[in-house]
Amino acid sequence: MSRTVEKLVKNKPEDLAREAIRDSNLLLEVFNGISSSSPKVKFKSAKILTLISERNPQKLYQRIDFFIDLLDSGNQILKWNAIDVKQTLLQWMLTRDSKRYLTNSTDCLKREA
Repeated sequence: MSRTVEKLVKNKPEDLAREAIRDSNLLLEVFNGISSSSPKVKFKSAKILTLISERNPQKLYQRIDFFIDLLDSGNQILKWNAIDVKQTLLQWMLTRDSKRYLTNSTDCLKREA
């Protein structure tokens, strides 16, 4: 068993989510864990990605297509997790973009006044 897989199996998802936010190599391993043949690794990886989306969505938003593709998975648990992550990322993206547009609009109005 690789060291990362061992880490995925033995540690709490909350702890691994915090660590993966800081460590891009671990984050990549968590993404790879989704395709693991081990249900424990697969589902813990899905849980970690869900937690990361809630705590630090900017770490995942560039990979939103990964979660959209999971919607075609034959595994219902992975689909549910993908729906949760996709929804969180879309909400974050809309909030981020709306703030930018509102700021730009406000700046234009201030210049015209």
